[in-house]
Amino acid sequence: MEATLTDHCLIVEDEPGIQEFMAKVLQLSGISSTLCSNASEMLKYIQEKEVRLIFLDLALEGSDAIEVLHSLSELKFRGTIQLMSGRGHDVMAHIFKIGEELGFRMLEPLMKPFKTSAIRQILSNENMMIEKAANAAIYELEESVLTGTSFWCLPCLSIQTRKLDHIEVNVRVSNPDLAAHAKIIDFKPETSNEQLLLFRHALAELSMLERELALTETPFSVIIPSQLNHWKSIKISSLINNPQKNAAKAHFIVLDFSEEDVFSDLAAARDIMVQLRIQNIRIRLSHAGYKLASLTGNDKLPLQEVVIDSELLNQRYEDHAHAAILKVIAYCKATGATALTGLVNSSVLGWVGKNGFDRYISDSLYTFKAGGNNASSEKRKPLDEFKREWSPYRTSNGSIIRRASPSDFSKAANN
Repeated sequence: MEATLTDHCLIVEDEPGIQEFMAKVLQLSGISSTLCSNASEMLKYIQEKEVRLIFLDLALEGSDAIEVLHSLSELKFRGTIQLMSGRGHDVMAHIFKIGEELGFRMLEPLMKPFKTSAIRQILSNENMMIEKAANAAIYELEESVLTGTSFWCLPCLSIQTRKLDHIEVNVRVSNPDLAAHAKIIDFKPETSNEQLLLFRHALAELSMLERELALTETPFSVIIPSQLNHWKSIKISSLINNPQKNAAKAHFIVLDFSEEDVFSDLAAARDIMVQLRIQNIRIRLSHAGYKLASLTGNDKLPLQEVVIDSELLNQRYEDHAHAAILKVIAYCKATGATALTGLVNSSVLGWVGKNGFDRYISDSLYTFKAGGNNASSEKRKPLDEFKREWSPYRTSNGSIIRRASPSDFSKAANN
């Protein structure tokens, strides 16, 4: 069924990431939509134009969901309402019942977080979606790439205090083709479409991850492996990443570029990184070493995180390696970037602690064992398992007090 002028949706949601995510899904389904950040904007729009379907978030700032439904009733709105919320089912069920009593056509509540497929199913059920939309290929891409995704956590420890400083969250994909038993792997995008899809997926899940990791006041970031060439063809100005202002609960999208990739086209890399920083997207340089150390004067990159190459650290007592490491550290101090170590043993960890490093991570996205096995599988933990492991060590206000134990570093030494 082709979309008509009345097949217009309102997305009533105050979180920019979810707004953009949903608007893109609707656009690719051939459906026009309008974004409303609050109830007042929605009610004003309803008075002026016809709307077929409202995606209504229950947790709008300054709005009561019951009052919103009564206001829609007074305006004699007769379209369909799709409730959305990250709250409990009992709250959703109560609001749903009130909507039905007011005579609205209410769809089954949609619990956050949700994927593209959930929105597409709603549109399909409502006979709104153009089955062969021009960009339908991205749906197939999502099904093949993001089906079976999960989030795995990696603790980052302060080298000085040995306490949890930051949580890294990595998108993992179940790939049944790798072996008889499905393996969980890091997904490294091979095309610009895959790169953008993974970014949007992570952005849409930020609010869910914030709720899941609320057992601490520790910042977290979603790390996305990236390639410079992909971002050359992506319209960066269309991205939205709006982390909370509260630094104690800051969450970010971090794009992880390798040093070799960035220095293959340094001028383009600088331009792209500046554009990404304008969108509040953090930039990480992994496998940093001799090339970053070679930058001089005003020849800087807008980096927020630098992961120094583990092999270089293993050669730290050799003059050329030692000099390169110190230059990278000086670069980080001069630019305000955080200096991190990747997978290193305990003896290296003691050395870097005396030489200006900030955080220790037990692995990086680009570290593999000999033979091709991913070393990160031994370090990263599924979200639920991570919460169980760290929750006994939290204080009354939710901050983590656990210090790194000797076993943490002996494991690193054995890998």
